[in-house]
Amino acid sequence: VSSSIIFATCSKDNRFIYGYTRDSIFIWETNGKLYKGFSSGNSFLINIQMSGDGRYIGAVNTDSSLSVWDNLGHVGFSRKIGYNSVNREQIFRFDNENRIIVISSDKKAELLDIEGNLIQYFDKQIGDINAVDISSDKRFVVTAGSDSTVNIWYLNYEVQRFDLYNSIHFTDDTIWSVDFAPNNKY
Repeated sequence: VSSSIIFATCSKDNRFIYGYTRDSIFIWETNGKLYKGFSSGNSFLINIQMSGDGRYIGAVNTDSSLSVWDNLGHVGFSRKIGYNSVNREQIFRFDNENRIIVISSDKKAELLDIEGNLIQYFDKQIGDINAVDISSDKRFVVTAGSDSTVNIWYLNYEVQRFDLYNSIHFTDDTIWSVDFAPNNKY
């Protein structure tokens, strides 16, 4: 590659190794053969993730833009988001239908489709959101923030929207990260 690799990891299905350098994103097959490399733009990346099926790469850069490409390097969309620089690992997540939960600005999180269209927003935090996650069974979304609150949202099948399920408040403590257990129960 053209410069030092800053980050690399395996895809969830172990079909690819993906990562980034100062100016590019790379995808390798697990035998080390380069699958695809493409420019990541003019700003440095701070987070990168691959969708569970390996079809898409999402990345956040230092100017607070989320960009999503297909695994051949074609740009799907790019949009401004918000995030707290303390936790760069949970700015966004793909679910197994390639929807994206992302921290947005104005104390909200958003659920986007793979083209960047808004499906739903989550706005019950009174402080900045620091982390988001979506359960692997797609039934729950969680947001956590500077207001000492973790909000858990459940998928209401009747209206096909997430409704607030529970709020957990911690006295005078900023919540920096959240993560669903592999069994989706915790």
